[in-house]
Amino acid sequence: MRIAMLVENPLFFGGGEVHAFEISKHLVNLGHDVDFIQLYGFPMKSKFRYDMKESNSSRWATPPVSKLTHLLYVRALWLYSFLVVPLICRFLIKGKYDILHVHGFGHSSLLVSAVLAKKMGSPKIVCTLHNDLLRHIDRKLVEFTISQVDAFVAVSSSIQQSWLASYGVRSILIPNGVDTIRFNSRIDGSSLRKRMRLEDKFVILSVGRLSRQKGLQYLLQAAEYLRGEMQNLVILIGGRGEEAAELRDWAERHRLSSIVRFVGFIPHDLLPTYYAACDLFVLPSIFETFALTLLEALSTGKPVVCAKVGGAQEIARRFEGSLQAKLVNPFDSKGLAEAIIWFAQNQKIVHAKAKDAYEIIRTNYAWESVSREINGLYGQLKNQIA
Repeated sequence: MRIAMLVENPLFFGGGEVHAFEISKHLVNLGHDVDFIQLYGFPMKSKFRYDMKESNSSRWATPPVSKLTHLLYVRALWLYSFLVVPLICRFLIKGKYDILHVHGFGHSSLLVSAVLAKKMGSPKIVCTLHNDLLRHIDRKLVEFTISQVDAFVAVSSSIQQSWLASYGVRSILIPNGVDTIRFNSRIDGSSLRKRMRLEDKFVILSVGRLSRQKGLQYLLQAAEYLRGEMQNLVILIGGRGEEAAELRDWAERHRLSSIVRFVGFIPHDLLPTYYAACDLFVLPSIFETFALTLLEALSTGKPVVCAKVGGAQEIARRFEGSLQAKLVNPFDSKGLAEAIIWFAQNQKIVHAKAKDAYEIIRTNYAWESVSREINGLYGQLKNQIA
């Protein structure tokens, strides 16, 4: 089948883009012909190829964006949408696709373009819902496009329930996945630990956008409590975002510089090594639609602590029985600290159970199994065409 993957942002910008790349990789292996159509910057179409993964060399991953274009995209979205919809429609109509797979409902241009292209041909539309930020979406637009979508896919139960309650959208639950070859327990993080002088430390890692929703201020508050309980503690915070300066200032004011290290943006190819170098991964988010980083950490053989929110708790609950995950209440810095202490005191028994967690990952969250489910959905839609 000919498939168009429609994504908003550059490759590896977020979970939706990672999802699109990974399932495309496996769909190509299954014999499908996949094109990417990216919106941000200026709409571009690219034949799927494996070197898209190399973000430094791929124009698709880092498109040239003028200041005017970026300003239109951020400040005058309606005008930007008006300008780009005809171009995206042209891509879709000329491509003669069997499936138009739209990732996300956050930007109207993608789904509107798919709906208009469908009226000019006979492709089926699949829309994967990666979040439930419904307050940002125009209700009339949703009602206009919902009836034209042939299948909705939700990556978590919380997203599935939110869309059902708000718009009556019935969706198929197919979760995000993880690359179990890139993220595995055989990766050696000792060289990174040595380079960062962490050999005798209990290392906590937290990776993600430095935004308020990630709840990192509660991890910093937990660090303040842990300072008197754990003498060998180091917390590595990776990522960038609008809260970066405020978080750094808070850590400095509370004299946490010896414990907390802000390592900045971690390149995609270095992430597995950072996971391998840590002893525990912590995700203190106060809002989370799926939490792909939890799967990456667990697949690398590392236990996790996260807040009871959205898709994060759905993942963590599956690993509580194997002692690889603990859930705490959101906003609860003391509960976060207590969970960290528990893992520090029970490292041997936790490590012994890590293989049980990997089996859950391999069976339920490997991209191969996720892609097979997507491929099965495509097959059902193709039969409807026939």
